[in-house]
Amino acid sequence: MRSNLLLIACFVLFGFTSCQKSIEWNDLVLTPTTPVTPPPGGTTSSLLVKLVTLSNIDTLTYNYTYDSANKLVKITTVGLSNGSKVDNLEILVRDANERLIQYNKISYSSTSTNASGYDTTITKVHYPTNSNNFDYTVSNAFISGLYLTDSTTYTYVNGKITQLKLYYSNALTLGQSVLAIGSNYTYDANGNVTSLKNYDYATSTAPTLYSELAYTFDNKKSPLMLGNEAIVINADLVYIGANNGLSASYKDYSSTQSSTANISYTYSYNTNGYPTQANGTGSSSSSNIPTMLQAFYFYQ
Repeated sequence: MRSNLLLIACFVLFGFTSCQKSIEWNDLVLTPTTPVTPPPGGTTSSLLVKLVTLSNIDTLTYNYTYDSANKLVKITTVGLSNGSKVDNLEILVRDANERLIQYNKISYSSTSTNASGYDTTITKVHYPTNSNNFDYTVSNAFISGLYLTDSTTYTYVNGKITQLKLYYSNALTLGQSVLAIGSNYTYDANGNVTSLKNYDYATSTAPTLYSELAYTFDNKKSPLMLGNEAIVINADLVYIGANNGLSASYKDYSSTQSSTANISYTYSYNTNGYPTQANGTGSSSSSNIPTMLQAFYFYQ
């Protein structure tokens, strides 16, 4: 259930059990405000607890919660994206060895058929015996009144995911898993993703390249290093490696008229070398991304 626009939008904001009923919770959406500069604790601290992103079409606030080992266990996101309300809760469940074993996402949707207005996705993460590298995930989603299932397999080289394949099943496939999407990842020496290529397996006998992204990075410390977990939770790919994204270029080949987008950032850093503010500009052959971007980082 990944999409091209999701991948590029993520950069702008610097896929075991039976299907489960959507969790309903109270609407706690708040309106983010423009933060002060420098952020509180932004001079020497290093644990990211809040990120606020602003643009001419978005305003979003991300809050991060960690366990006693400083492993990420919860993300809440509130605000507006393209004029629509965003109100998400993400839970990362970990085992005694701090491995991610389940990922739950509850998100507001204007088209949800649930009384609460929220849809739920639950992803189980499987590990081979005595391994810290998960080999597949299975997701069950209840979205707009429909149960959807997808499973994803992962291929590694030197501990890094170099390929995934996404299979889906629903009422239209009569419960059969169908290979839909493949993604190939390339890394630099610091573990940053420098290239992502997405392939369509569903509409032709051979995989067809339908989109690609290319990233560049600075040499400063990333505020949130998620490693391979970033791919499971559909987080921004710039949070896989050690550094901060300076630019992203995107090409979409999936339509008869291909589209492109480009984004670039400059940063201010604290004395520990972590970003406190990012200022960016974007351009696109369509209107899918904002032209002016800002991000503010809050630490403790």
